[in-house]
Amino acid sequence: MSERRRVLIWAAASAMALSSGAAMAPLGAQDLETWRARKNEQSARTTEARRVYDSRFGRTVVFDHPLVASAIGSVAASAGLPSGDSASVVAGFARAERILRERHGAAAVALLATARWGIEYEDPSARDQMGLRRVDFRHRVRLARLDVKQEPGVTVSPVAVDEVERFVLMSAGISLVAATPALRHMAGYAAFMPNEEIFAEVARRLATSWSGTARRCANGAVAACETLLRPFDGAKDPTHYYDPVDFKAIVTVGRLPALGDSVFFAERRACLAGNEAVCARLMDRVDIPDPFNAASRGTLLTYAIEIGGTEAVARAAERKDASSVEAAAHIAGVSPDSLLIGWRARVFRALDETRGATTVPLFFTTLAWSGILLALATRRRFL
Repeated sequence: MSERRRVLIWAAASAMALSSGAAMAPLGAQDLETWRARKNEQSARTTEARRVYDSRFGRTVVFDHPLVASAIGSVAASAGLPSGDSASVVAGFARAERILRERHGAAAVALLATARWGIEYEDPSARDQMGLRRVDFRHRVRLARLDVKQEPGVTVSPVAVDEVERFVLMSAGISLVAATPALRHMAGYAAFMPNEEIFAEVARRLATSWSGTARRCANGAVAACETLLRPFDGAKDPTHYYDPVDFKAIVTVGRLPALGDSVFFAERRACLAGNEAVCARLMDRVDIPDPFNAASRGTLLTYAIEIGGTEAVARAAERKDASSVEAAAHIAGVSPDSLLIGWRARVFRALDETRGATTVPLFFTTLAWSGILLALATRRRFL
């Protein structure tokens, strides 16, 4: 048996023995201290097992190769990063800093002023954190924020400058949302990276939504768009987000409460069979799903920054505790209604543009396949 397996079995057996002993012990007043002592002992054993495991099989990354110190933080790499990748990382950070400064002003650069970045170079022959050899034969490079908890970016060597730039801009958007309470129900990763496909996807979501409020927003109702873009509140009456004709869909796919009530499930079957009155009655007993999501709401922030000019990010700090739509409108420098009207026009304009971008290639692809099929169908056979 390998040493690693012995360590894991020892830790698991110790935890199970202590847990079972604690469960069987009486919880009277005299034994309360005994129970606490056992729990503390269990915690200490688990901590020690983790320490032993990490010391023998864990992988500690040391970022001791400084690459650059700039206005958007200091960057260091682990050992082994090729010089070409180092140059790409430095160039990516320089481009991201220039974009933030020129398009969004000093306040955008300041979002990352204290950031610490780690570039981890992983040799394909290295073992993972479980001590197992990786199957990937390429050299992986991980881009990480070391000063905050944020999902790292993973790429491969040779590193592309564009990927480094996108990761830095994504982190700046996440930092903006984290620093502004009014915006925390929005995803900020695309705040500084306007993307036509993201906007177009929101338009598709609105037009095909099972939420009556979303469909009304798609048709131009500004109040409905505002309802969707504000933080979701599942405690509100279902009609705040959905029409009665939508209730059957919610009952069909909505997460059900933890119930063992046969009457409830009998009524659910009646609802699925088309009884709208029963569907309405069941809305109090199912979890109401959010008709939008953080990424969709984040497009309002992206649009506000897009039209707000170089002072948009600076204005975000002026209304940190305002309501979400009002804070976004202040960032954009327009009224809430103007922001909502412009946002809706923006997402549907993106949908039209992405459709146009695929129409011509699709036409020629269809024409080519039609010609091939016609040739096959009319080919003379000499049999």
